[in-house]
Amino acid sequence: MKKGTVLNSDISSVISRLGHTDTLVVCDAGYPSPKVQRVSIWH
Repeated sequence: MKKGTVLNSDISSVISRLGHTDTLVVCDAGYPSPKVQRVSIWH
């Protein structure tokens, strides 16, 4: 549940789709991750 405003629309969209057992990781580009959705905050 979102209780506040998130300025980045892509991140806001990801947060709105999170379920109870989902995990959101905020990290730098060097983080080793499998093929998952990535959102860049640098446009």
